[in-house]
Amino acid sequence: KQWYQRRVRGLVASEKTCPAPTVKSISPVAGPVSGGTRVTIEGRNLGVEFEDIESIYIADVACNQNMYGDNYLVSTRVVCETGYSHSQKSNSGPVKITVRGVVTISQVFFHYLNPEITSIEPEIGPRSVAVS
Repeated sequence: KQWYQRRVRGLVASEKTCPAPTVKSISPVAGPVSGGTRVTIEGRNLGVEFEDIESIYIADVACNQNMYGDNYLVSTRVVCETGYSHSQKSNSGPVKITVRGVVTISQVFFHYLNPEITSIEPEIGPRSVAVS
């Protein structure tokens, strides 16, 4: 990081911009519409420091990265927690990440799922026995 900062100070303003960020993968690729899923985003040019990441949206829902600064790896990994998807039904969308004012939209999709029980097997079973 210090080498980069020293190197950047000697460049002209137009040379200070980094290449656009890219998202290579996310893990996991699905979570509940209620949010709370910890998502690891891996890619390139994801900032020189954690503070370079201005915002993350997953399927148009804000993903909070602020509590996961310790999981950040320079330029290659950031972790965030999905927010509540107000649609209340399953939906999917890309990761949209803003790094130092540069916005990128991933080709990788996250899927918000609304689990629904459709059947239970077996339908009958033994009665429970009270234990004293």
